[in-house]
Amino acid sequence: MSTSSQYAGLVQELYVAYLGRPADYYGLQNFEAGLAGIGAPTDAAGLLSLYGSNAAVKSPVDAFGTSAESQTLYGHGSVESFVSTIYQNLFNRPANVAGLTFWTNAIDSGQVTRGEAALAIAAGAEGNTSAQGLTDAATLANKLAAAEVFTSDLGQVPVAIPLYVGASVAEDARLFIASITANTTAAQYTQEAQQIVQSLWQSSSSTYVLTPGNDNFQGSSANNLFVATLDNAAGVAAGGPAQTLGSGDTIAGGTYNNTLAITDYGTGGVATIPSGATITGMTALEITSQEGMTLDLATWNRLSALQVNGSNGEDSFTVGINTIVSVNDSMGDVSVTGGLVVNVAT
Repeated sequence: MSTSSQYAGLVQELYVAYLGRPADYYGLQNFEAGLAGIGAPTDAAGLLSLYGSNAAVKSPVDAFGTSAESQTLYGHGSVESFVSTIYQNLFNRPANVAGLTFWTNAIDSGQVTRGEAALAIAAGAEGNTSAQGLTDAATLANKLAAAEVFTSDLGQVPVAIPLYVGASVAEDARLFIASITANTTAAQYTQEAQQIVQSLWQSSSSTYVLTPGNDNFQGSSANNLFVATLDNAAGVAAGGPAQTLGSGDTIAGGTYNNTLAITDYGTGGVATIPSGATITGMTALEITSQEGMTLDLATWNRLSALQVNGSNGEDSFTVGINTIVSVNDSMGDVSVTGGLVVNVAT
């Protein structure tokens, strides 16, 4: 049986094909674990062969198409534009006329989904021995290697993990992957990946890290990131850090983008935001948790995105009508009230 780490390249292939960027740290881990759990093939062609018959394969692949990021990238574009972007993401070239016509018609007719098409286009580079095929394969191999280095670097700089969020950061990561060619050396993309990861926590954006005591933070007029932790007795006993988001905290976002990134180290319970905490002005909430969560965010009027990673308990979320919700829950026990777009991956 394959181990989770053997799926790193395949997961990065899906991220690069569909989103044009490296996987986020926890997204990679969760996707790897899910594929390992069902004993899925470790290559794109093998995964494609199971797409139509295995819901456990189909669901996470299709989740790329319904994610908040995908809606932003492709929500108002044509199918032809989508197919062209997939080719550009993977191979740094436009789709040829035959390929563009075939995949556009296949998606338009309902013969394949967008996720299936992206996977199939990537799989097509495997074993293609034509001159163009060999160039495509070399380009893709370099892009995937660069993406793996990037995500690995995130894991080695823990403070950067929750900072890899937002449209601006994602676009920088896309430009990085777009710059990789068949001739890019490992030394070149390794150095650039390190520089980008370092810039996440050395950027001009304002970052506020909550402490175990009472904090009172007012965001600046730039992009603001507020970093906090949750924990319970079981989590602390297992070596987790002290909780920093408490009932005495006041967090106020600034006039621009404000992200609250919470890592929940608790185990075996149901986490929630302390009732006494005063939190206003957040435009994005990203939570990484290994237990269930209950959140009532209906009064968070500026919240446009809720991202929950790694939950494996019962989840209940209430949000406003303009919030895009993306939840990765290994149990699949998720209840969402409200929301503009709701995507649940199991």
